[in-house]
Amino acid sequence: MISDEEVLGLFSENYAACRHRFCDAAQQNGWHCESHPIDAIGPDGATLAFDVAVSPAPDTRKTIVVSSGVHGVEGFFGSAVQLALLNRWSAEQSSVKFVFLHGLNPYGFAWLRRFDQNNVDPNRNFLLPGELFAGAPPGYASLDSFLNPCRPPSRWEPFLLKAMLLIAWYGKRTVLRRRKAVANSAVARTQNASMASGQPYCCSSGLPYRIRRIWRLSVAHRLPVE
Repeated sequence: MISDEEVLGLFSENYAACRHRFCDAAQQNGWHCESHPIDAIGPDGATLAFDVAVSPAPDTRKTIVVSSGVHGVEGFFGSAVQLALLNRWSAEQSSVKFVFLHGLNPYGFAWLRRFDQNNVDPNRNFLLPGELFAGAPPGYASLDSFLNPCRPPSRWEPFLLKAMLLIAWYGKRTVLRRRKAVANSAVARTQNASMASGQPYCCSSGLPYRIRRIWRLSVAHRLPVE
């Protein structure tokens, strides 16, 4: 069993520390590593990137992929989980290949945001083939002005009052039914919180290609750094 102190010790104070500890632990275990930089910088002015680590294993038919940080600020927990696995990993006892994707949304991770540098929620940006990057879910328009105000909040912003008025106007059941529309987001307005975007964006646009490349290289037992 891992103690509470050890659990807390797996969490780092910022993106840079998370990334450093992840890469260091992977390299110490003899994992193959590479980084994929994005066109953005962090609060400290450093280049942002998501990192990949692949464990050595004789049998590539058994592979586990563990990712973290798609929702940016949530990456601290995922990074801690990956670090814990790296600390407990043993080449002698593992017959399974691991592929760790660390900080898939490095901008959100570094700047403590859910979205990326284009105000896109990458998790909403992964659509199936044939699905259009357009429009908004039914019912979203009626909540748009509440969710995406055109001005900064005032000092005495009556958020709760506005929410209560919406519930009173539309009815509790109607508002609850529209939670799905909010969760699915919208692509019509670039100002929307958790926007899905009108096209594949940022890490999601390059990730399918990179994942295929990472997979081919992991099967070949090598991951050269570009």
